[in-house]
Parts: sequence; structure tokens; C-alpha cells
Amino acid sequence: MTNSVFAQKATAERIAQITPPQSVLEYKDGARQVTLSGDLLFITNFWAGLQVVDISDIRNPKQLAVFPSEDESYATFVRDNRAYVANHSSGVIIYDYSDVTNIRRIAGIKLPGNAYDAFVEGQQLYAAMGDSGFAIVDIADVTAPVIRHIRTPGKWIQQTTVQDGKLYAAAKNNGLLIFDLSGSEPQQIGQLRTNFNTMMVQVESPYVYMA
Repeated sequence: MTNSVFAQKATAERIAQITPPQSVLEYKDGARQVTLSGDLLFITNFWAGLQVVDISDIRNPKQLAVFPSEDESYATFVRDNRAYVANHSSGVIIYDYSDVTNIRRIAGIKLPGNAYDAFVEGQQLYAAMGDSGFAIVDIADVTAPVIRHIRTPGKWIQQTTVQDGKLYAAAKNNGLLIFDLSGSEPQQIGQLRTNFNTMMVQVESPYVYMA
């Protein structure tokens, strides 16, 4: 049936709890984001850094590693056994988790602005840098990253994502900005303003979801 709305009853059951990481200081809060990759849960803690948890037994989660942050941690992107942590003034920190018994830091990318979000597509890293715009970084060699482009469209870029050769940027009071990446330089091809700040964007073609 079309043009119909259906409601479905649902229940939620608490089945496990993951405690904040312990360090010299006790962190009772600060969890900003959780990212799932297979049986691994990556918890980005604003104050404590990155916590990696094995949830193969969902009722008995097991902490595998904790990496204290050098600065405030905002978000983590995972792909191809690597975790990319947006770590404010420290840039983007990269961890290799191909061996879960030896998760390790392999590189750090210093940016010309604070890192609030990171997204990776192929050998390119896209970093949202707040009032410094966004950067596109070649990470073919993560130990020798090369910044290819920097754009500062408006006052703030909170998050970016890429799909089908287009970059979508959550630009706070400038709404959603869309860039074509097919040329030698990113070219803005669209903008959608709302009555609210746009802080996150997710693309599920043909739709774009904004928060």
C-alpha cells in the first residue's frame, strides 16, 4: 500500500553495560560516539580517547584496548582494519586493528585546523575542521600524508561524507553543502538550508539525512 503510515510496537531490553575506560583518572562520562565493525565496538570518549571492545559475546563485552587522547576526541571512522580518530588540535590519529591482540597506533595526521570528524574513501581522507573548513588528504602512505585541498565554505564544517564522487558537508547554520570531486578542485554544486544547525549528514542514495 502506498501513502500509508504504519506503527509497530517494539520493546528494548538492556543486555549489557560497558564501563568507561580506567586510567590515572576515572572517567564517568564523555562517550560521544559508538562505531561497530564486525564484533568490535569503537567508543569515542571525549575525555578518555578511544576504547575498543569485543562484543562477540554481547552479554559479556571485553575491553581490548584503550588509547588515551592527546586532546578532545570527537569521532571515529573505521574501514579496512583501521580506525581514524578525529582528535581536535592533534589532528587525525590512525590505529591498526588487523590483529585485535595488538591494536596499535600507526600514524598521526596534523591538520591546518582542529579535527572534528574524519571520513575515508579509497586513499583519500576527508577531515572536517570547524571554522577552518574541510581538508582532503592523500593517505596512500599514512606515515607521509599529503594535504591536497583545503576549502573554507562558510563559518563551520562539522562533518563530511563522500559518495559517488560528491562530498556532503554538514555546515551548521549554512545547512548542507554539496561538492563535486570529479575535477582538479572541489566545486560546490548545491546547498540546502534548514531552520536549524546541520551537525551530521548521512547519504543513503537517493536520500540524504541531516541532523
